[in-house]
Amino acid sequence: MKNHKQLIELQNQIDQLIMHLNDISQMLSQSNNQIGDIHNVLFNKVGKAKEERGK
Repeated sequence: MKNHKQLIELQNQIDQLIMHLNDISQMLSQSNNQIGDIHNVLFNKVGKAKEERGK
């Protein structure tokens, strides 16, 4: 019976860990999207600056 209780506790901890990892994954995905957006803005600004310099 003690083993059964320990297994249930372990399963609960695993479930919580999975939820935390999913949260972290979502945060990293959002950060990656934001970095992509920043990269695009900077890339466009550099392109416009090069255009202006070329005129």
